Formats: sequence, structure tokens, C-alpha cells
Amino acid sequence: MTPLARSRSAVTAWLWVLSAAAIVTSFLVRTAGRAAVRPDFDDGVYWQTAWAIGAGDRPYAEVFHAQPPLFPAIISVPFALLPGAEAGAPAETAARLVMVGFTLLIVAIAAGITALLAGARAAALTALVIAILPPVQRYCYQFGADLPATACAGGALLAALRARATGNRWWWSAAGASMALALGAKLIAIFVGPSLLLLLLAGSLRGRGPRRALADLGAAAAGFAAACLAVVLLIRPPRAALAQIVNFHLQDTSGIRTSPTGTLTDLVLWTTPFVLAIVAATIAALRWRVPAQRTPLAAVVLWQVLVVPFGLLHSPISEHQLIFFAVPGAVLIGTGATAAWRRLRSRHRWPATAALAVLALLCAAQAWLVPLQPPIGVPAVRACLDGLPDGAVLVSDDQQLLARAGLRTPPWLADTSHVRLASGYLPDSRIITEIEAADGVLLAPPERARFDSPQVLDRVRADFPVRYAADGYQLFLRTPVDRPDCAAARVGP
Repeated sequence: MTPLARSRSAVTAWLWVLSAAAIVTSFLVRTAGRAAVRPDFDDGVYWQTAWAIGAGDRPYAEVFHAQPPLFPAIISVPFALLPGAEAGAPAETAARLVMVGFTLLIVAIAAGITALLAGARAAALTALVIAILPPVQRYCYQFGADLPATACAGGALLAALRARATGNRWWWSAAGASMALALGAKLIAIFVGPSLLLLLLAGSLRGRGPRRALADLGAAAAGFAAACLAVVLLIRPPRAALAQIVNFHLQDTSGIRTSPTGTLTDLVLWTTPFVLAIVAATIAALRWRVPAQRTPLAAVVLWQVLVVPFGLLHSPISEHQLIFFAVPGAVLIGTGATAAWRRLRSRHRWPATAALAVLALLCAAQAWLVPLQPPIGVPAVRACLDGLPDGAVLVSDDQQLLARAGLRTPPWLADTSHVRLASGYLPDSRIITEIEAADGVLLAPPERARFDSPQVLDRVRADFPVRYAADGYQLFLRTPVDRPDCAAARVGP
């Protein structure tokens, strides 16, 4: 290796160290400040679900769960092994770090895909691009199945690219196994399937013949089957799982009260520049990469464009779901930007190096300077909840606030999403049954309320005569809370 090559290699290594340190720092800063912000609704659902499973309740039988079983099985382990499930307790902190680990895995896999296509510096750019995106920063520590599904789906594509590059069939088995794990976390992973199929078929189109393609397909299928069997044997989901995972999502959800316009408005500030960068980078990558890389690039582009049918078929759309499609976008940006820079034939590499260093520093700094979530700000209602006895079980449409206070919701009501209510999978009769056995009811503010049925509200008022109103919430109990700082919120008998 020449001195110039050694110098460039050393600079690249230092860029990777700087980028990795900035990314890890930004995620840990977000995690450390989680107590001051209000997370997504799904965070509370998964929190209560993992807590219930960790305490011994069976998913799908005693805990309603509308996703495949792998993610709650993983995230419930800290709650089963460590003490305290409330905010800041060892179990909750360990579970949050598991989520950070999944996010780092997403970043590493996206960088790995780019490294195969365009080299190490392009991989560093991809890692920083995906890490600095608002949804990745926002959800890097939150409980949700999108992160593990995205990590495993990206791992499947990375393994498939390795299989194509090396000809080693074990990589196809790894791709199949990773795809099974992705689907075991969330069904959104199916949208990377066409890209894997493209890479499989491309082998036969390159003159290797259909027999080789069938052998590769068999290796992938074997890995997929082995991973599926392992998940089923380890978790042993009951027959009710199929209805909650598949049938539930096929029900009519026309009654869901969401605003597509509002969702697009919230996302436009980061999606517009991101999409424009993807389009420009894709054109540059497809035009200026060597022909042998066209098929891998096409597989990444195919994954990216499938966001369109996903958006048309899935309702409602949430920001955390877009993380899945941010991975191919970041890969294309890293690959295309590198291809464009090399096309300039510049003798000076320092501008690109300086740009990467600045981007790394911005990634770390924005974790302190750029708030991405509204503050939680519910001191009065928390004072009332903290005055309840340990082990109290409350029915609520805000599972996350209960979990922060160390309070459980009935396992069957861990999920009170609009989708579950609109699809008929949570009828008023079941809510009333759980209310009769609970120690109280906590109702979210009107703008986030889910329990608004007259029958449900009448049962709440009949069973719980003591009412507190604070921070927009209503807390219904049978007996008053013995805390002076909660007394001012009392409005009932």
C-alpha cells in the first residue's frame, strides 16, 4: 500500500470513528431525556404488553397483540428478569437500551449495504443520513415493532447482496432466516421481499442458469423455514394469534378518526428534502455506477418505490412506519452522492471529508438542540397516580402514562388503539367487563380520547364515584387519594 493510500485509509477510519461516536451519542442523549417528552401512543401499548408478558400473561390469549410474536417476546425479557417496570426502573431502562440497539443495527446494516455498493466513505454518509432523520431520532428508544422489523429486513437484503457477490449459498440461507425474523416482528417486512426475489432471479438472467437460481432459492427457503420453526417452538403462540395478527388487519377501519392532511403536514418538513435528495441520488447512482452494480441498485430502488403501494394500501399511516422505507433512501443518497463526487474527478478529497465531519458533529449536536417531541407536562395527574397503591390496575386509553407511574392496565386492554376499536375487536361489553374488575379508570384528554362510548362512560361513573380532573385527564376511583398535592384536582364526591 502506498503512503497516499495509507493516509486515505487512516482518514476514512477516523471518519468512521467520529460518525459512530456521534450517532451513538445522539441516540443515548435522546434516551436519557425520555422522561421529559411524550412518546408515541404505541410506546405505551408495547410497554404494557411487554410488562404483562414478563409477568406471565400469555400473548394472544390473555394479552391482545395485533402483531407477530417475536418483538414482544424479546422486549418482555428485561421485564421478566429485572425489577421495576416504571419509568427509570432497571427493567424499563434495559428495555429502552434494547431499542437503541435495534436502531444502531439499522444504521449499521444500511451502511453495510452502501459499503458493498460504493465503499466505506459512502457508507459513513449513509449512516449519518439515516441517523439524523427526525423519525429515527424520535423513535430510537421508543418501544415499537418497526425497528426490529426494519433491522432484520435490511439484514436480509445485505445477506442477499453478499450471496450475489460471493456466490456462497450460506448467505442465501442467512437472507431467508433474517427475512423470517423480520416478518416475525412485523408484517411490513414483506415489502422487502420483491427486492430479494429480484436478486435471486438476476442470477439466472446473468447466464448461471435456472438450476443455480433454484438452488439459491432452496437455500433461502431453508433458512426461512428454520427461523420460522425456531420462533414457533420458542414462543409457541396459541391459535388465537392468527386472528389477531392477520384477520384483525383485514377488518373495516373506516371509522378511524385520522387526518391525512395533518399527517402530511407534520411530515413535509423532513420528507420533502429527503425525497428530493433520493431522486437526485438515484439518478446519479444508476447513471454513473459500473454495470455490475446496476442489479443491486435496482433492488434498493425497488424497496424504496414500494412506499407508494404501502401508502395506498395501509391506513392510517404513522411516522414510525416510514423508518422502514428510510433505509433504502439513505443507501441511495450515500451511493449517489459518492458517485457524483467521483464523477467530478476532483484531486482534492478534503471537501467531502470535511462535509462528513461536519455532518457527524451536527448529528450529535442536534440531539441537544433540536426537540422532536412535545413535553409531557402532566404534574397534577401524576401526583394522583403516584398516590395509588402499588399493584393497582387501571383501565385507560393512555397506557404509557400509567406505565410511567408503575401502574398496570388489564392485559386484554394493553392495546386500545383506534384500529382495534373501529375494527370491532374491542367491543364496549369487554371494556365494561374490565372496568368492573379494575381499581380505577384514567381517561385521556378529549383530543386523544378513545373511550367515548356513552355505555362505557356511564359504567365508569356508576362504579367510581370519586373523580379527579387535572391536565386534561379524568381519574375515576372508588376512594379518594390520600395526597395533599392531588386533593386540588378532585371534582367528584
